[in-house]
Amino acid sequence: MDERAQAGKFRTVSRLLQENFWWWFPLLLGIFARAEYLREFSSSPLFSFALGPDVAEYDQRAREILGGVLFPLRPEEHAPLYSFFLAGVYRFFPWAPVPAARAVTLLLSLPASFVLALELYRNGWKRSLCGWFLAGMVLLPNLIYFQAELVPASLLFPEMTLALAFLLRACRTGGCVPAFASGLFCGLGVLTHGLAFCFLAAVSTAACCRKKWKHLVCVLCGALLLLLPVIAAKSVRYVQLTGVQSNAAFLVWLGNNPQAKGYCNLAPGQKLRQVRRETAQEAKARQVSPPRVWLEKAGAFWKEHPWKGLVLLARKAVYFFHPNELPSGADPGILICQTDYVFWGRSVVPAVFLLAFIGTWEVVRRRREYLPALLLVGAFWIGTLLTFSCGNFRMGAWPGILVLAALGMDAMNWKRWWSLPALAVLLSLPFSFPFMAAGKIEAAALWGEAAFRRGNFDLAEDLLAYSARKLNDPPRTSCLLGRIAEERGDLLTAEKWYRDAAEAEPLHPEAWMRLGMLYGEKTRYHEAEACFERAMMLGNDPSQAACNYGLLQIRREKYEDAKRLESTAVYYAPADPKNWNALGIAEFCLGNHEKASLAFRRAQALEPANPGYAANAEAARRFCKERE
Repeated sequence: MDERAQAGKFRTVSRLLQENFWWWFPLLLGIFARAEYLREFSSSPLFSFALGPDVAEYDQRAREILGGVLFPLRPEEHAPLYSFFLAGVYRFFPWAPVPAARAVTLLLSLPASFVLALELYRNGWKRSLCGWFLAGMVLLPNLIYFQAELVPASLLFPEMTLALAFLLRACRTGGCVPAFASGLFCGLGVLTHGLAFCFLAAVSTAACCRKKWKHLVCVLCGALLLLLPVIAAKSVRYVQLTGVQSNAAFLVWLGNNPQAKGYCNLAPGQKLRQVRRETAQEAKARQVSPPRVWLEKAGAFWKEHPWKGLVLLARKAVYFFHPNELPSGADPGILICQTDYVFWGRSVVPAVFLLAFIGTWEVVRRRREYLPALLLVGAFWIGTLLTFSCGNFRMGAWPGILVLAALGMDAMNWKRWWSLPALAVLLSLPFSFPFMAAGKIEAAALWGEAAFRRGNFDLAEDLLAYSARKLNDPPRTSCLLGRIAEERGDLLTAEKWYRDAAEAEPLHPEAWMRLGMLYGEKTRYHEAEACFERAMMLGNDPSQAACNYGLLQIRREKYEDAKRLESTAVYYAPADPKNWNALGIAEFCLGNHEKASLAFRRAQALEPANPGYAANAEAARRFCKERE
């Protein structure tokens, strides 16, 4: 009897596994693919560091949030949600925050993809078709690449996936709850990346055109429930109307100017900083906001060069469907191809787009219930037309692209046209080889900085010296080369590198601050003070220069000046434990032991693993106790 019962249980489990094969097998493959990608990526020097344009800013903002700074002194350029998401991951995984953030975002897409696949199954799809769709969602290499990067697109993908799933359910059932849930995820998307607003606008426009007023109200209520409190809180904090993302106008100009090429052609560096400074000066002289200046410049470009603007618009329209992910300043092509999984797997993207075009025809002709998927793709396509094409920017459209591709797969006559997807892959190969070598200079700078942080100074010097010859960013590359020379004790070479950086871009504070620190070590105090004073006058955030200047004054026993400088550093960067520790030293030297103890404890709270901060806090506590 027991043997029969066990056999019956085995047959039941076997039948369940067979019936649900198209659900669990793609998810298992997705988990395996992510583990394999992280294993490959872990050998990269970039794996454990948040380096690169925008990435370092999100990381710094997340650490500020962990330090209790919910609102920075000035409105942040980027949408705020991703920084708070990173801060939450860092809080739970303090021993390996950056690798944990990569792993968490990779895993988030799995349940979101399953929810969308389940909704398609309820819409009448076969299990096998749902399985192929789910496999595309969790296995497509370019999606895995961007989900493992510290960029908002990694979070935007599951948000847009769930927004699309609930919108499809709302269209199928006519219910208000799924429409409201779709609006909530649209709102989360807008708080993560500004282009998600295009999808919210597209859904609202479609509801108006079809006179679905109930759905329109529910979607807008869900989105505004999240957006309005954020906008209100930021507006109150900065005493002016402040939107979710303050660099939207800059992105519009970046894709609509005489030098624009359809993608992000103005990489972060000296030229970009100069353009920003000139715009800020123009805005100040005219007493208008910088976003208004950016939009006026973009409008002037279209007014003065209408034909060139139309050509640029057509180029961006085609680039959106480019078989490769177009590199921007944050995504050099060589970095996208650095793992075998992405290198060899990217070739399936043209076939996916081909099937998506067939699926689009199916939606237009007879499958109107999947119009939300087409709206999602079209919204992000229009967003790139307004700005520029980039792999990050089309991440939010991929759930819709894969829904359309699955519809195309279902409608395609495979016996007759089986060779078309293979032909699409072959035709895309000529575009792949130049892309694999794209961005070598920027990649060398990123790898060099990562090698420097790991203490591999020989490799860092080789990479940074190569990038310094061709990358127009002296404050970044030359200052790192100077720090390498300092670590080796070669102060003369370090001074030369810092001087070169200061002469190349005298309005950048980094080189002047490094010179001040170097002159302080050489006891050339008057020159050090002049360099520090200049560094503090440049830029919007003088905290680093003020902190190091204060440490110099402590060495010179000018404790009142040191306290003033360290207070300035704490004001501008209250989440940096170095500033609190330096303020504690200055207060202790002045005899303000209680204040010193508070400052040391704050530094220790911000970085508990630092033994120096813990020792200072304990020493100050004991001293105060003995005095009592």
